[in-house]
Amino acid sequence: MLNPFKHGIPVIVPVAFGLVCFVVACKPAAPDAKALSTYAQAKIVYESGNPAEAVKSLTALCRDWPDFKQAAFVRGRALYFTADYQGAGEVFRKLTLEHPQGIEAALWLVRCLQAQNQLAQARTLLEQLRELNPDDTRILWLLALQSEDENKPNEAMSFLQLAGNGDADMALVHLEIARISFQWGQLDKSRAEIKRTIAMLEEGSPIRDSALQLSARLKSGGKP
Repeated sequence: MLNPFKHGIPVIVPVAFGLVCFVVACKPAAPDAKALSTYAQAKIVYESGNPAEAVKSLTALCRDWPDFKQAAFVRGRALYFTADYQGAGEVFRKLTLEHPQGIEAALWLVRCLQAQNQLAQARTLLEQLRELNPDDTRILWLLALQSEDENKPNEAMSFLQLAGNGDADMALVHLEIARISFQWGQLDKSRAEIKRTIAMLEEGSPIRDSALQLSARLKSGGKP
């Protein structure tokens, strides 16, 4: 189980049976119909390329429904895409503590730390995640990118070889970042993410083809 609040980064901690029983007994109420509708609308706004507007509704929603995990996750991503890496990191740190069985929030926390150039903390978290999930190629890819940022090309290549070229889940993340960056006019960032997406997948992959199509739009001067 990950505890993201010890020394600012997650560590493995034991879970007492009594605590688990207490959490189950005090399970929070599910969001009502109005909250679900607000979440659905905010998600559409976020996916249409307007994360700042989505953050407004999602912040209020998460305040009223603090246990609404899905809303908090989308809010964290929206904050990330408004370049509020610190705010996004706080959201994903909290999610990592509350839901340690999944690693999605922890992976986004790594991205937030990397974006803030907190490479030492990002490295520590990645290594801990790798101990728990040694075959997860998303972690290996992030370790490769981390090594590249740290000017360790040989280590980066080693992680890339371990990760292989077929991780569709990670490629989808990079393609999403490329698409949203393109919509906001952040063309250099979009090109970099497209390049990563294409490099990760073999020819004939639908995700790779989508990345190539987006690249063609960029080269032709297509508008977001």
